[in-house]
Amino acid sequence: MPMVSLWQKPPISLLLACFALASATSPVQTSSLEAPLIQSDFNSTIGTGVWFVEYYSPYCGHCRAFAPIWEKLVVSDPVADVQYARVDCSVSGALCDANGVTGYPQLNLYRDGQFVDKYKGGHGHGLDLLTEYLAQSVGAPTTKLVHPGEDVFNLSPDELNALVAVGPVFLKFCTSESNCVAETWTKLAPVMKGRVTVAQLRCDEHHLLCSNLGITKPMMVYFPLGGVDPVTYTGLDMLSELAAFAELGHMPEPAVERYATAAFIYVTDHPLKMLYLLALLLAFICVTVCRYVGDEPERFTHGHGADKAESAV
Repeated sequence: MPMVSLWQKPPISLLLACFALASATSPVQTSSLEAPLIQSDFNSTIGTGVWFVEYYSPYCGHCRAFAPIWEKLVVSDPVADVQYARVDCSVSGALCDANGVTGYPQLNLYRDGQFVDKYKGGHGHGLDLLTEYLAQSVGAPTTKLVHPGEDVFNLSPDELNALVAVGPVFLKFCTSESNCVAETWTKLAPVMKGRVTVAQLRCDEHHLLCSNLGITKPMMVYFPLGGVDPVTYTGLDMLSELAAFAELGHMPEPAVERYATAAFIYVTDHPLKMLYLLALLLAFICVTVCRYVGDEPERFTHGHGADKAESAV
């Protein structure tokens, strides 16, 4: 069968295409850089001084394009008192999740082990822009949260004004015991540890305050750094949605678009898995077609015999 001969002797053009794809998706080698940090040495390494950390995947196209710029930044060391480190998220996924990594490459700034800022990269990742960013940031003090722990901060009316005036705070006004102990809200606090204070105020215990604020139902409000106008959360009660909102300080893009983007990034960052899935799909199609072709003569014979029997009658 032609299908069998195709598998026995693949066209040379197909072999060349596979070789080119494998070459394009192979990890970038950066021998002049220190080995990436892992879970066991991360905290001890960045615990003292100012650190600029790159979170990356060796299979990410954007990371491969950024690699020469990062290497130049590290080697040139243009800003005094800034040290550099990397984390390979394909190896240390839990460490990346714990530091709020949502895409690659992500650049976080730390001071004495505490998160300071995430480089937004709104104007690109050029060497000059990174140098300017570090020069401006290196003298900035770490944001001191009112409650930097990883549990939900139970707020009293007396603490409300002082807390929201400092920010950033993601505050939940809950009206009953059940929505105060919601699982997603409890899990959000450790995710945002060191970056946003996750707090709640019991309106069932402080009726007058909530009434004066016009709170009549459970509500989640984000208070930005420096007492800027608060933003009400209107999304789904999902950990990923809440974390994205707290990270940005406003409603993120629609979930469907974000999930589609995440799926595209996953496929492009894991080409070997994509090829594996395609191989399984082709194997399934091959088996199905072969079974169909193998059963066809039997069906033809049965049908022909039936026609002869019918004509004899």
